[in-house]
Amino acid sequence: MKRFVGYGLSGLLAGMFFSGCKLLRPMPTPPPTPPPPLTALLNIHLPQQWYLIRGVVKYEGKQKLSSPFQLRMKPDSIIWLSITPALGIEALRLRIHQNDGDILNRIERRHYHFERDEIQPSLLPDSLLQLNELQRLLWGIAALRSLDDYQWETTDSAIIGTTVSDAYVDRLWIDPTTLRLKRRIYEETTTHRRILIEYADYQSLNDELIYPQKVIVSIFPMHEDKPSARSTLIFKKVMVSDHLEVPFSIPSSYESDP
Repeated sequence: MKRFVGYGLSGLLAGMFFSGCKLLRPMPTPPPTPPPPLTALLNIHLPQQWYLIRGVVKYEGKQKLSSPFQLRMKPDSIIWLSITPALGIEALRLRIHQNDGDILNRIERRHYHFERDEIQPSLLPDSLLQLNELQRLLWGIAALRSLDDYQWETTDSAIIGTTVSDAYVDRLWIDPTTLRLKRRIYEETTTHRRILIEYADYQSLNDELIYPQKVIVSIFPMHEDKPSARSTLIFKKVMVSDHLEVPFSIPSSYESDP
């Protein structure tokens, strides 16, 4: 009997020991989080508030220029831009509404007004000349109206979408985690001129919005691998506000072009 009890206690202790060993084993690694579904691309919008961006724009073409800029915008309402290249003296002011816009050239003392319908797009599709699409593109948000317009493929580093029309090829690379643009190329199907937009160093402004600290726009001539012009927007400070002023008075001494 004692031997039986001893065997029983030994078995109980052994069972407890091995059970404990099982509990001490490392937990299995959970599977990686799958990327958000592509349909989420259609639901990314800028929150309805005012945005203030201060930064530097650098231009490389026939000459090299660098200038501080200030941009104010409200989604679906307005884009306001001021460029001050030296000593805080403004050189250019731009205002874009839904259907028209104005440019003040302080150096030449001229005012230009334009209607959106009068603009003849060369490299950009006409849809991207709309105010809300331009605003989303500036923030690295893919301006898509339908997923069915694109053919999609997925790699480890990007979701790639391509659409081809009679006028242009539009190809975009999207980060699979954040669903923000990494780069986008528009290419004319006849001349093969193209514009490349690249995004870098995304930062979080709040829970709803992330933005690129750098946007690089390069323009390539026909059949050329070297860009003829390149502009780099560097966002140094981004703020949100309930309201911002967007002053735009046209001096009476300025010449106006309709």
